[in-house]
Amino acid sequence: MKDILPGTGITSPPFQPSVCLDGPSGPELLTAMNGILYFMDDVTEFGRELWRSDGTVEGTFMVKDTVPGPNPPTAPTPGTGPAPPRTAVTKNVLFFPNYGDLWRTDGTAEGTVTVTDHFPWLLTGSRDFVFFASGDGLWRSDGTQAGTLFLKPLSFALTIRFDNRLSDMRGTDSGVYFDASTSDAGVEPWFSDGTPEGTHRIADVNPGTPSSYPQSAVWFGGRLYFFANDAQNGWQLWRANDAGEDARRLTDLANPVPPFGRSDESPFSVGSGPNGIVFAAGDLEHGVELWGLNPR
Repeated sequence: MKDILPGTGITSPPFQPSVCLDGPSGPELLTAMNGILYFMDDVTEFGRELWRSDGTVEGTFMVKDTVPGPNPPTAPTPGTGPAPPRTAVTKNVLFFPNYGDLWRTDGTAEGTVTVTDHFPWLLTGSRDFVFFASGDGLWRSDGTQAGTLFLKPLSFALTIRFDNRLSDMRGTDSGVYFDASTSDAGVEPWFSDGTPEGTHRIADVNPGTPSSYPQSAVWFGGRLYFFANDAQNGWQLWRANDAGEDARRLTDLANPVPPFGRSDESPFSVGSGPNGIVFAAGDLEHGVELWGLNPR
């Protein structure tokens, strides 16, 4: 084991550390790639940088001092920002945000380079790309500057809104599913295959400017399942195909039960079992119960 911070100093959580870093925060954004654990940490001498560990003292070291020296005066406080930061892995390359930029690494100092100065939120991998939200909309990248492409001007809920909701993005076998809004529609389900023409709204579940707040998405059998709320039927289970098309409502729950009396929140969650979809849903007649769906 390796004690980088000698003495009694510990990181959080307070377990016996294999690595103890000299900084105000403990390791964050822990991500495994090719049997190596990567993480971000803020060490006084180097500032916030990417580290790697194979579980041994000798195999635990900083990948690269991307901005030499301590954190610059303009560096954001770790863990703060419009949304929780993420990492993503695709094609044996780790993508991570740092100091306002998107970076990529193959685990070596030479292979750790900046991709773009558009800071990535909701960073998500799918196939050969990483997708991310930025201030102007949706982007995707293959890890090169030439292959970093702006896809669509969209608005994301990257800060906690009045309805206590954040946007999310999830990778599928064919692209990414996410929720976003435009000037003519509220927060609705979207899909992108990594091309501008393949980036589109799945459905305007709650027509017009009101939002359907899609959530609890799961990918199963080449189809996307999610709950959304329209003005007529309330919270119901929906399905779309692997191109984010052919959206249809699957359930007709009578008087769906919102938690704590709030119609803008879903009491539902969705998961996949060996043979189909399992979800928790509730109505005034049965309360919240476990349901199953065997797709055909």
